[in-house]
Amino acid sequence: MTPEALSAVRAMLVTFEQNRPYMYLDPGGVVTVGIGIALFDCSDAFVLGGESACDNWDFVHALPAGMVDVWYSRQSGWRGQPDALEALFERRLAKTEADLLAQFPDLADWPVPAQVATYDVAWNCGSELLHHWPHLSAALKAHDWQEASEQCATRGGPAMRNDARKAAFLSCLTSAAPSA
Repeated sequence: MTPEALSAVRAMLVTFEQNRPYMYLDPGGVVTVGIGIALFDCSDAFVLGGESACDNWDFVHALPAGMVDVWYSRQSGWRGQPDALEALFERRLAKTEADLLAQFPDLADWPVPAQVATYDVAWNCGSELLHHWPHLSAALKAHDWQEASEQCATRGGPAMRNDARKAAFLSCLTSAAPSA
């Protein structure tokens, strides 16, 4: 991914995920931290502070889902170290990029807005797009940005995020058009 695309991906993720130094349950009940980093089990949390982070993961995981994210912060009091959170974010970015490149080998050649929107779907919903998002995946493989714009929304997802993805794909239609 180009530095321009990576910067745009980071900006979009921070916009929609924010950057929380505490663990909370996302709308799907997954323990999450930092810039929307899903922590699926204690071992994912361990890299953020050893047993202390693992204990906090257990604590947050046992709390009821559906609360405002800051509520979880008030319950546990745990805070991740900025350097550790950033390192985990960078590792997850690299893994997501590798997963996407395995599915879309020409990803780096796509218009930057298409890369950013695709990355956002993968970050938000999981990077196995070919398996879980067959219609979107087919549109991406065909570079059909119009169809991708129609297939990129998440059910129950925030309208602003869905609209941003759609707009990103649609902007590829005008950027790909020949200049007059």
